[in-house]
Amino acid sequence: MCQLCNLVNKNLHAISVKAEEINDELEQYFSDLASQYIVDTSEGKRRRNIGTGKARQIVDKLVDDYKLRAKEATDKLIDSSYTTDDWFFQVEEALTDLYLNGAAASMGYIGKLDTSILDIIDDKLIEQEGYLEKFKQKLDETPIEELDADYIVSRLTKYAPSSVEVVEQGLNKAMGRPELPFYPKSGTLCRNNCKCEWRWKTIKANRGNYDVFWELEDSGDIEHCETCIKRAQECYPLEIRKNVVTTEVNLGELVV
Repeated sequence: MCQLCNLVNKNLHAISVKAEEINDELEQYFSDLASQYIVDTSEGKRRRNIGTGKARQIVDKLVDDYKLRAKEATDKLIDSSYTTDDWFFQVEEALTDLYLNGAAASMGYIGKLDTSILDIIDDKLIEQEGYLEKFKQKLDETPIEELDADYIVSRLTKYAPSSVEVVEQGLNKAMGRPELPFYPKSGTLCRNNCKCEWRWKTIKANRGNYDVFWELEDSGDIEHCETCIKRAQECYPLEIRKNVVTTEVNLGELVV
């Protein structure tokens, strides 16, 4: 059973389970997580979507929290306070919180979370936890005195960027926008160091017409990776008509 289903001891992905049947326990879980980062001024009412900029700021904080928890677990592994099983559980839990809280932020409130975004989160968790399991196997084979904390934390940091993809997908769903072929921090050479963003220009929302621009971060002397530079060149703009990307782009050059 997946991480999300474990939270409520229920198969959320079964055909018989509809979005509105997600029970109070899961809603409370998301609400508690989101409340750590989102000031709720709704006075008991469901909060509206918090907006693209704030959601992106929140996920940056979430990634920092994940890194801190990963470091704490690794330090305990190095000093033998944790076994590799303990370490794995703590990092897995931190990853789960990262993705779930990011989704809660991007969708604004639990009322907009549906089974499609749950599936996206679940897929990403399964993917990253697969990498984590393989890494744990290597640690199991390494003598404790040879473990390198900095290397372990650096490796764990690589599991965080795709959480940004979940947030961007959630934002698009919350705003009724179509999927994009790639997202910041995902599929780039700079990975978690990427500060680029998509900028949307609405042409006619009711017809699904948008121009979307890949914006390179411009805050001082920054050296952008080759992938992001190509994205800025090819996707300025990326034209979407009737919710379909009409600009011809070579995805092989824009995703690594």
